[in-house]
Amino acid sequence: MTALHCQARLRWCRQHVHWNLNMWSNVMFSDESRFCLQLDRRVKVWRRCRERYADCCTDRVTSFGGGRAGFIRDYLQNLGMQRMEWPASSPDLNPIEHVWDQFGRAVRARVTNNHVG
Repeated sequence: MTALHCQARLRWCRQHVHWNLNMWSNVMFSDESRFCLQLDRRVKVWRRCRERYADCCTDRVTSFGGGRAGFIRDYLQNLGMQRMEWPASSPDLNPIEHVWDQFGRAVRARVTNNHVG
């Protein structure tokens, strides 16, 4: 995360820290995630301490608002729904990310337990 990402996250948190339950009840959290129902053939990487986000240990991912995400964004905008600005590189601030994480763990456990040789 860059210094600008950190500043944007802090600014967003300060703007929303005093929101009450009623204010948050008008917010819809959304996201897409991929779940593999077969064993995933991911490449494992061994890293030294403090190498977690080193360039040699990561792949760059480019986000885009095209495809289904763009269609949904445009559809909701046409309905007059306002889009909440979200700081970049801040998936941990979105509660749906934690739901996807738990769901993904359950799917992986089930796929691993049901896999035969």
